Amino acid sequence: MQSQYLTNSSWRLALGELELELEHWKLAILVLLLSVGVVVLVNVMRQVHFKYKDEPPIVFHWFPFYGDIFAFVPLGQKTTIYLGTKGNEFVLNGKLKDLNAEEVYSPLTTPVFGQGVVYDCSNAMLMQQKKEGT
Repeated sequence: MQSQYLTNSSWRLALGELELELEHWKLAILVLLLSVGVVVLVNVMRQVHFKYKDEPPIVFHWFPFYGDIFAFVPLGQKTTIYLGTKGNEFVLNGKLKDLNAEEVYSPLTTPVFGQGVVYDCSNAMLMQQKKEGT
């Protein structure tokens, strides 16, 4: 004997006076859409009622653009991302026009590659070395 809500290949969904008969695949799609909607709603509510105004906003992974500085939580650890010129200024502690790659990388690359190679040479020589290396 079958239940009045379960038929051969469909489910009956009674909502007040509205009664819907759904096949299994339609029910699965409905549950999936409702689940995604709930996740998005919870995420939006977390962003609207943000507790720490002095920290970058926490961004759920499928909202990709929230400015140059934002944070998200992969695998339970908060990661802050700095992009663009503001990010360069923050991470490198200086403006891009004032920074010099040779000053930063030369002490690291000279012991490994030797003098006159990579960042221990002129920019023209570095470009030539990059062309020959590929």
